[in-house]
Amino acid sequence: MMHPQTRINFISPEVGVGVIAKEFIPKGTLVWVRDPLDRVLEPAEVAALPEPAKDFSLTYMYRNAGGQYVLLWDHGKYVNHDFAPNCMPTPYGFDIAIRDIPAGAELTEDYGLLNIIEEFSPFQEGDLAHRGVVRGDDISRHAAEWDAQMKSAISQINQVAQPLLNLVPPDVLAEIERVVRQRLPARPVLGMLFGG
Repeated sequence: MMHPQTRINFISPEVGVGVIAKEFIPKGTLVWVRDPLDRVLEPAEVAALPEPAKDFSLTYMYRNAGGQYVLLWDHGKYVNHDFAPNCMPTPYGFDIAIRDIPAGAELTEDYGLLNIIEEFSPFQEGDLAHRGVVRGDDISRHAAEWDAQMKSAISQINQVAQPLLNLVPPDVLAEIERVVRQRLPARPVLGMLFGG
């Protein structure tokens, strides 16, 4: 489920729609949490979908570390890619704001964390010098950088309002609390990489 203070908005003719913050969302805020309405599909289920449903649904799904496809039921599926995102998927089943997001700003994430099937060069809003292409193995290429961003954001979890916290499973909450107190290392983003 997406943060309740977000909405779908037209971004540009090239990008289409995206997700916008209706109010200030501080770093460390959970902006999306997987919930019971999100569908987890096995690869065979996706392969068996008739066209054009299969092709269309692949646009709005991501692949988890087990190779399953996750189809979001709400407007989380409209979060766009950015090489300098303000949100980040984590190995805990939630996305977190990795920097402050002003009211009216678009929420974005790096699709390199989503186990994409085919690499692509996205419409880019800024500097392409450091990457330019989103690849299926980006998690292994950028793990150290992304681990640092995630750890920094997680350290803020208890310092900001968390309207989605009740959707996080209790065992994950307990683990996050130990991470925040530095009694347990954060799960590495490499744990999100599908190895198939």
